[in-house]
Amino acid sequence: MNINAQQIISIDVSHWSEAGRYKAIRALNDIAAEEAPVSSGASSAWQEVLNTALLRLAPSAMVQAKAIRRAIENGSRVTRAEVYELGGYEASRSLKGFTRPCNRVTKALKDEGLLPRDAPELLAPVYDSKVKGYQQAKAFTVPDGLVWTLT
Repeated sequence: MNINAQQIISIDVSHWSEAGRYKAIRALNDIAAEEAPVSSGASSAWQEVLNTALLRLAPSAMVQAKAIRRAIENGSRVTRAEVYELGGYEASRSLKGFTRPCNRVTKALKDEGLLPRDAPELLAPVYDSKVKGYQQAKAFTVPDGLVWTLT
C-alpha cells in the first residue's frame, strides 16, 4: 500500500477475488459516506446502493455488472463493442434485453426504499435519435454521479 502527500491510496487487488474487491469497495464507500456525505438526489442515491446492486447482479448477470463497472471507469458510458468484449460474445449475438437484469435490480431497490422512485435506471441503452424504428443500442450509460472507479 502506498500513501503519498496528496492522500491517494493505491492497493494492488489484481490477485483478489471479485467478492474481495466488492468487500473492499463497500468498506471504502462506508468510510467515504462518513467523511464526506454525498448530496441528495437520484445520482447520489445510486452512489449509496451501487455495491448492493452489483452484488445482486453478480450471480446471474456478470456481464451486466462488468458493463456497469466499465461505464463508471469510462466516465458513465460503455460501448456496444466493449459489452461484446466483456461478455466474450460473438458478433451475431443480440443484446436485446441486456438491461433487463439491471432493471429488475433497480425496481427491487426502489421497492425496498433504497432508491427514490424517480431514480434513473442503473444501466440504460443509448440509441441514435436520428434513426426511426428499431435499432441496436449504440452504447449503455449509468446515471450521472457514479464516480467510483472499480478496479
